[in-house]
Amino acid sequence: IMDKVKIFVQSCIQTGQAEYDKDMYERLVAAIICITPDNSNDHEQLLAKAVLILDPSLDLGIEINDASTTEKTTSSTPASVATTGIPKSITNIEREDLLFFRELMKPIEKRSRYWEGRGDRIAKLAGYINKIAGSPINEVQLAVACYMHDFGMAFMPVNVLHKQEQLEEVEFNLMRSHVYKSARLLENLTQWDEARKIVMQHHERIDGSGYPLGIKEDDICDGAKLLGILDTFDAITHARAHESHLQRPKKKAVIEINRIAKGQFSTKWMQAFNSGMAALLTK
Repeated sequence: IMDKVKIFVQSCIQTGQAEYDKDMYERLVAAIICITPDNSNDHEQLLAKAVLILDPSLDLGIEINDASTTEKTTSSTPASVATTGIPKSITNIEREDLLFFRELMKPIEKRSRYWEGRGDRIAKLAGYINKIAGSPINEVQLAVACYMHDFGMAFMPVNVLHKQEQLEEVEFNLMRSHVYKSARLLENLTQWDEARKIVMQHHERIDGSGYPLGIKEDDICDGAKLLGILDTFDAITHARAHESHLQRPKKKAVIEINRIAKGQFSTKWMQAFNSGMAALLTK
């Protein structure tokens, strides 16, 4: 609400007028009216829906007492995240490779006390969000990329990985090099070329401010756009070495990612991410 007031005031100062979203206002009123003393057990879920209506980038189109929208949301959104990051529709050869990559990452994750379970968490969530978006990304290639994207971190000095202070520029550049090391592992496995591309691009940003190549939105593949969001989400919700990092609960992490999304993350994939997280967190 404070953000919207700020934007409204700034617009009045700069142009002498401001846009007013009547439809959003009416939907917000409808959502808040449903919150009564008689349904206290549902307050958190109802408030979450109201908050989503406030921000267009978080707007899931959830209409209170709208049976058609509710039915559409229920039928298109998976009920829960999978128990593993291994897709169900997969050949035996693909499964063998994926299980190998998953096992390969376990000792690497243990090298840092902040990483354990990271591959599984991201792969499961990626599969879930991809389905919500209509599965435009090959789910097996996406799963491989989720497990392998931080392989190069195994070759970073532990004192840099666990440094409590802000990284110096030379240390930050060293950390950035992990995408090359991770992608190199897959470059001779032509069947995983899409996964390699996702790994190589997952730190690129839609405004061109990312690394390692500084490419922009149209040149970044969908898998990398999604993985970039989920990589950030996992970092925000789980402990890291830098003391400047403040671990946040999942709901606050979703808000934080939306706050920094402009210029960094794809609007299309942010909408899918918000839709999936809203379904999970209000369930």
